[in-house]
Amino acid sequence: MKGWQIVYLKEIKDYVSDKRIRFSAFVMPIVLVITMFYMFGTITNLVSKPSSQAIYVLDQPKLSGESALFVSALTKAGISVKNISDLEKGKSQIAKGSIKLLLAFGPSKPGQINVDEYFDPANEAAQVTVGMLDESVRQANTKAVQALLTAKGIPDYLAQPLNLVQKKVHKGAKSASGVVMALLPYLLVLWSFYGGMGAVGEIVAGEKEKNTLETLLTVPLSRTAIALGKLFSMTTLCFVGALSAVVGVVIAYLLPFQQMKAITKSGLGIHPQSFLIMILVLLPTALMFSALMVSISTRARNIREAMTQLSVLSTVVILPAVFSQFIGLTDFARSTWVSFIPVLNTANTIRLSLSGDMPLTAVAATILVNGSIGLIFLFVTKRLFAKETVLARI
Repeated sequence: MKGWQIVYLKEIKDYVSDKRIRFSAFVMPIVLVITMFYMFGTITNLVSKPSSQAIYVLDQPKLSGESALFVSALTKAGISVKNISDLEKGKSQIAKGSIKLLLAFGPSKPGQINVDEYFDPANEAAQVTVGMLDESVRQANTKAVQALLTAKGIPDYLAQPLNLVQKKVHKGAKSASGVVMALLPYLLVLWSFYGGMGAVGEIVAGEKEKNTLETLLTVPLSRTAIALGKLFSMTTLCFVGALSAVVGVVIAYLLPFQQMKAITKSGLGIHPQSFLIMILVLLPTALMFSALMVSISTRARNIREAMTQLSVLSTVVILPAVFSQFIGLTDFARSTWVSFIPVLNTANTIRLSLSGDMPLTAVAATILVNGSIGLIFLFVTKRLFAKETVLARI
């Protein structure tokens, strides 16, 4: 057995026996991923259900004729309709955020009901309610026009002179839902970094504080072997953290909760092709993160200094990972330059694979860029271990 393998197995054994590391790398990703999916699913359910949209109507008891029928139709559709008797009071409640939408019926014309919609355009929940009502009214208007045309002996399809028909072109493999494509790449990148955070402070800086690094350096192993063993063990931990996030997503998908079904009804998009791409891009990404973290821990003189520097590094990781959630809304997602930006390239390549694509160029560029950065900092770690200053501590 080679020297670095001895150190590697020793570190892996320590990780497995440490409850704190087991929780941070194996349990926490699963729990947090399930929690996030449950929360997003709950929000999606609430927004999509008409019963969750409360609409206030000015002087509802005084309404008659077609106006009363319109309010009755809203109630039958499952929308919660409430009465308010004072318009100014209603506007005040809208400004406070307690009322999302207020309807005031104005003078009607023959065959037409005039309704004023009062809402706060800065209130996102109000915009959802307004959008739902406007869509319902649009459909009702179309049906009314079709009925009128039919009564006049005119083809009802003329109610829609321009008819748009969606023809979805699939890429072969079934793609994931929009929420999954936004969340999953972000979570995988995040946990390929934070999966190792529970152990990186101890791996070198911690040994300095405990005065065990001197003992380790006296064993009949080269310092290069020790550095490589520690770094590769950290790479494994980071990679396992990302895989734990995948396990969390699969468990969330299999749980019999309506909240989960709301955001995974189109599937997860995880099939042999996309899973292989995940492995191919996460391995060099885990190497990059672990090499960066181990080099910081090696250079730091104590755990506190290491964790301070790692907190700065985590910000650098989070920013492109967050941007990856929205890149699908732009044309940048398929731009070549994105594949050469560390962290963002990993998340974007995974997102493309979940959409049913086979981004071979992006995969190759991600492996090249992240793997190169990992090898550079592997060399840096090796050089740091070769110096006697590696024992410096406070």
